[in-house]
Amino acid sequence: MSFLEVFQYTRQDSVMHRLDPRSKLVLSIVCASVSMMFMDIIPLLMVFICLLPMIAAAKSLGRWAKSMKGLGALLVFVLVFNTLLSPMEYPFSYSLSLAIRLVALMTSFSLFFLTVQPDQLSQALIQMRVKFEFAFAMSMAMRYVPTLGQEAYAIMDAQRARGVELDKGN
Repeated sequence: MSFLEVFQYTRQDSVMHRLDPRSKLVLSIVCASVSMMFMDIIPLLMVFICLLPMIAAAKSLGRWAKSMKGLGALLVFVLVFNTLLSPMEYPFSYSLSLAIRLVALMTSFSLFFLTVQPDQLSQALIQMRVKFEFAFAMSMAMRYVPTLGQEAYAIMDAQRARGVELDKGN
């Protein structure tokens, strides 16, 4: 599964899918803002733990877990390098809070993108009297991210067919 698939809308019948797109947008922005405001582990964990039942209510827990598995290498990288190179007094605590922040941000935005159709979002933004150009740009961006991921994987498959070993690095 592509890492970018976590940002692709999935049609399902769930409580989160039936919510108004504006409320989900506000929820994502609030969760992201709270994640950015705190550096302590406890508030970041609280945001993350509050998001988990919402992912479950969206019936997207499996898909979210697969995306977090793909994020695992980056989380390990953040933990190791920030622990080793941080000038902070407690570098592991700092690194752990950065990793939890990353997971909370990713979870917040994946909840939004998994449960909001681009057309619904553009209509909701227009109802909020947001300029049509901005609403259209948001809708197109939401449609383009999964397409970009599919194109990247198609290019990688074509390179593998030509004998390029992408899994071994350089």
